[in-house]
Amino acid sequence: MPARRVWVVRAGRGAVYAEHFLDAGVVAIDLGMAEPVEGLSADELITRRRKIMPDESPVARGLAAGALTHLASDLAIGDVVLTPEQGGSLLVGEVTGPYRFEDAPIVGTLRHTRPVRWFGRLQRAALPEGIRNSLGSIMTLFAPRPQQELLGLVEPLAASTVPPTPLSMTAGAPVQKPGRLSALPVPVPVPEDPAPPSVLSGSRFETDKRDLLFLLDLIENRELALPDFQRSFVWDPLATRELLVSIIRFFPAGNLLFLQGGSAVFLPRAVEGAPMLKGSRPSTLILDGQQRLSSLYQAFKGVGTHRFFVDVAALMAGDDIDGAVKAF
Repeated sequence: MPARRVWVVRAGRGAVYAEHFLDAGVVAIDLGMAEPVEGLSADELITRRRKIMPDESPVARGLAAGALTHLASDLAIGDVVLTPEQGGSLLVGEVTGPYRFEDAPIVGTLRHTRPVRWFGRLQRAALPEGIRNSLGSIMTLFAPRPQQELLGLVEPLAASTVPPTPLSMTAGAPVQKPGRLSALPVPVPVPEDPAPPSVLSGSRFETDKRDLLFLLDLIENRELALPDFQRSFVWDPLATRELLVSIIRFFPAGNLLFLQGGSAVFLPRAVEGAPMLKGSRPSTLILDGQQRLSSLYQAFKGVGTHRFFVDVAALMAGDDIDGAVKAF
């Protein structure tokens, strides 16, 4: 008997349809195909999408075809599905029936469905870090990498029939009815002429956001460098790979601290792998963030001891971005 698998199926941008999935007992996707896809191979779906959306990029076309193929053919009855909800929780259920194309969308434009028995809920913040990272893909439907670890977390919940109330729900909220979330608290009415909040003295500050490639170009052009007292570059390639994965997922990667005009005070030196300064006086020095910027410069510019690649074929096959970014 084939091993049970775990799949993540997103409920629209920002998880806006998660409650509809719970109410209807389904997972559903759209991806621009207004016809049944049962029995079609990924190559056949790619050909049809090329005719429907000729301007779509090959990568986007392949990802969409892969997700539809997974939903129609690869999800087996008994497989586990995880659907992120708003607020940081994950609905947990199991596939109970075959693929179905609905004549009318169940919500929005979602017509490609699989029936699901929802039986649990996980709080993402309570999951081990490795599992949390594996769930960070922005793909509509994918199989996260730590399959056995995830099965170990969800299988003890399988005897339940109704997802437990999220931890964020407060005591005294309306009673939950089977198959859906508790109602939200009644909102407090907003005054017709609300007074603006007072601003405390000294509470205003601004951050200077710069595009990453712009910062790397500053390093390349000898405008951004290091003060000579900074330690040498020490990150290993695995740390750089993890940083690249975080950036692709739009996760915060920490703040950077710069000193404008710093080369007039401190002796500057170039970032490791960047062009030597050769007497140039950089306009800005890096006080905090040297290791991150040095590793990103080497990765994006193709210098240093390692090269970094994204395995596009793995992404098209449903792999997570964490498994697709590789260092050689």
